[in-house]
Amino acid sequence: MGKMLAPEERYALILLLSVAICLTSATLILESVGKAAFSSPFSRDSPDGALVSFHGVVESVSMSRDGGHSIARIGGVTVFIPGSAGLMKPLRAGETVTLLGKASTYRGEREIVLETASDLQRG
Repeated sequence: MGKMLAPEERYALILLLSVAICLTSATLILESVGKAAFSSPFSRDSPDGALVSFHGVVESVSMSRDGGHSIARIGGVTVFIPGSAGLMKPLRAGETVTLLGKASTYRGEREIVLETASDLQRG
């Protein structure tokens, strides 16, 4: 005959299953909302590391000195695009983009660092 669980074991099992269901539900909800809901519009006062959003027209694009990374000027703001972001199609001057990134300071200048290609929307 099979061994039945003791009342404490049943309680622990129910509790673990409840926590797993709650965590799975929260993950699905947060993924469907997306990180844009947690961003704030970029400003020169945005703290380093803050998730920011920005919309503008690409003014210029250049490669970093060591190559592999792009540096774009968008609506008067510098946007650093690391090669690891996986941007398949390069930006072109005149394109309108909306992006999410992390606010940062590089050599005293405020900028946005793009993390992944999916954080950049064209048009």
